[in-house]
Amino acid sequence: MESEDPIVADARVALASIDVGDATFRISDPAGPEAADAPPDAQTDASTNASTNALTDAPPDALTDAPTNALTNALTDAPSDALTESIRRLGLLQPPLIGPPDPAAQQATPPGDGAGLYRIISGFRRIAACVRLGMDVIPARLHRGTDLDRALAAVADNALCRPLSLIESSRALRLLERFAPDPKALPALAAAAGLPGSAEWIRKTRPLCDLPEPIRRGVADGAIPLAMALSLARLDPADGSTLARLFRDLRPGLNKQREILLMAREIALRDGIALTAVLNAPEMTAAIEDPGRDRNQRAEALRALLRARRYPALSAAEAAFERDRRRLSLPPEIRLAPPPAFESGRFTFQLEFSTPAELARHIETLRELSRADALIRILG
Repeated sequence: MESEDPIVADARVALASIDVGDATFRISDPAGPEAADAPPDAQTDASTNASTNALTDAPPDALTDAPTNALTNALTDAPSDALTESIRRLGLLQPPLIGPPDPAAQQATPPGDGAGLYRIISGFRRIAACVRLGMDVIPARLHRGTDLDRALAAVADNALCRPLSLIESSRALRLLERFAPDPKALPALAAAAGLPGSAEWIRKTRPLCDLPEPIRRGVADGAIPLAMALSLARLDPADGSTLARLFRDLRPGLNKQREILLMAREIALRDGIALTAVLNAPEMTAAIEDPGRDRNQRAEALRALLRARRYPALSAAEAAFERDRRRLSLPPEIRLAPPPAFESGRFTFQLEFSTPAELARHIETLRELSRADALIRILG
């Protein structure tokens, strides 16, 4: 049988048993059924790793997340009220993972500066919620191993329990990348920790946590899809942030976001101004902030203004056509359509009828319309 990549093998051993609450997650073995015949030393490694996740009680002041104490930054934001209330009512069902202190960091940190006794591996929000509740001690799982082991455990502890957001996934990839022995190992490490192992997914997702804060927030709350976030990242930071705040406010779909971005960029390039200046024009701001309209109506008003500014001749032709079409007072069964983008002089009448008599009446109506001043102006 072909030998396994040593990085994947090490990751499987490190994650073979991760305790979550009173249960134990057994990571499915990618090696298949023959893993049951693993040599005794491999089984011993997994057993030893499981024993390092022993439950302990830690006082809150021994679990600070200062840079000298924490292995990594939290994958998520501050604890929610729902999480805090759940811990208050039910207790801490899933103890966080902590690691032993960093001796070098402890020696370098003056007493009283919060060096703490343990480094937080995962569970920052759970620990913060416990602190908010005033708990004297916090149940935690003490995990020993290398920094890479702890990084894998931190990601797996989150990714194997719930779907991670794109921003959380990006932070997780950055964490694994920080301790990976080789950048080429990142897909294997990601897959071992419960993340997608696709190189393309990693390429698109990894930079998200480095984007300006307004774009990150838009991605985190679902207002900005991944494809648009990557497009905004290529803009000047001020322009990308302006659009991100706009999209979070108006919540247009991806296609409309692309249309707004394209028209605003083209106007900025044509007029030699910043994209932000286009969107901050008084008429644009009035449409975006109109208190009498809902967000869909405000988005449509903004698109109409951008279109009128981007294509002034076309917009003027459309407005003139609509004025004269209304003057024709067409019945609902007769519709007049202009040529696409008014690029030719050929217009189209559409008729609806179910009897010869109806068709005859429509034909007579068209004869009368052919002499109308409004139609003569439309046809030029």
